[in-house]
Amino acid sequence: MSDQKNKTGKYFFPVQFIAWTLMGAVNYMIQIAAGGDHRVVLVNALSLFFGGLFFTSLMRSFFKRNNWQDWVPLKIIATTSIVIISITIIWAIMSFGVASFTIDSFQSSAINFVAALFPLGMIVTIWTLIYFSYQLILKYHFNKINQLTLETEIQKARLGTLKSQINPHFMFNTLNNIKALMLEDVDLARKMITNFSELLGYSLRHSEKMEVSLEEELNILQKYFNLVKIQYEEKIQYDIKVNEELKTETVPPMILQLLVENGIKHGISQITEGGEIVVDISKNNSILNILVKNTGSLSQKNQLEEKLGIGQKNISERLKLIYGENAKLEMTEKPPYIYVNIKIDKK
Repeated sequence: MSDQKNKTGKYFFPVQFIAWTLMGAVNYMIQIAAGGDHRVVLVNALSLFFGGLFFTSLMRSFFKRNNWQDWVPLKIIATTSIVIISITIIWAIMSFGVASFTIDSFQSSAINFVAALFPLGMIVTIWTLIYFSYQLILKYHFNKINQLTLETEIQKARLGTLKSQINPHFMFNTLNNIKALMLEDVDLARKMITNFSELLGYSLRHSEKMEVSLEEELNILQKYFNLVKIQYEEKIQYDIKVNEELKTETVPPMILQLLVENGIKHGISQITEGGEIVVDISKNNSILNILVKNTGSLSQKNQLEEKLGIGQKNISERLKLIYGENAKLEMTEKPPYIYVNIKIDKK
């Protein structure tokens, strides 16, 4: 979206130059046709051109720098009114100053000054309305493009996401482990079949959703851990840390399971003696922090990702599509652990 804005923004000054040139030229021709003095008319036209070009560009910079589209309507109206009045008065003062300095016969008076405020104020107001309307249309257009992109990416990613969430190797290993478990503990095998069925059903049900509750994610993560423990037994130790009040927060579906699966697949499974994985979820003001720590190394992980095509990039792209600039993923290594931290601004 920022790239699209940059592309449209580069046309601002060429359009400004052309528009104010036309305004100055039309003003000049109308006053000449009405029998105005050539020098006075020329100064007026130049003042209109340079003043319009300078002050409206200044206004645009002010509104853009202060993110006016995030303001409440009352603030937009109040601030815009103050800016328009201020610009109009300053513009009129400068125009009268230039005219007094360049034209000997120019007669400046309070009446003439007040009379000049109305047309200048109308010009600034009309420009502001055009600018605001254009920006709102652009925002609506970009939001629609972003929404369509998100929907398209979600559709494209559904099969790929399912593959990365419940990949064939995991399914094959889980079913084999459950089959072996049935010879030892039938009741536990039944529970594992239930866990596997619920995990698969959850993935299918929520594959089209952008967000689900953290409580649902934690429940399905526990079922995932139950299944993983059949295969790794004591080689894997895990811990989930989260305050009860955070369970109403929302996150992208299966994101916890994806982070944990990456940690196990790329880290713990590659270590003979196994390791541990910790999921720690907290909130600092409006920032929701999801931290996954697992035994492993980044060099080993990167080699595996090149072969498997599954990694943090997939998760980062999902976060960007859903939250834009309000979410980011950071990955660091502090031997013997890899830390993956997702920060989502929920304001």
